Amino acid sequence: ANQDVVSMGTIAARKAAQQCVFSSEIAAVLALCVAQAMDIRRSRGVQGFSEQADAVYRAVRAKSAMLTQDRPLANDIATMAAHIQRCDPPA
Repeated sequence: ANQDVVSMGTIAARKAAQQCVFSSEIAAVLALCVAQAMDIRRSRGVQGFSEQADAVYRAVRAKSAMLTQDRPLANDIATMAAHIQRCDPPA
């Protein structure tokens, strides 16, 4: 009887892997936005970000420069997404 059951495990694993890629891209966009917001707030004299926020900021800025004018961000997003996929988040 078990031979007649088609396993959906392989399909589910592929879909889960794709969702991990999508999630890392969303996290990359969010990290870029947070770093940009920190740059703007710092330019206005706001200090006192948490150590964790500063760690995220440094990780982002090591991969992507501050936006000072409009530019395509596809490469920045891809670079950050790849970084997020291969490393642990800052503690």
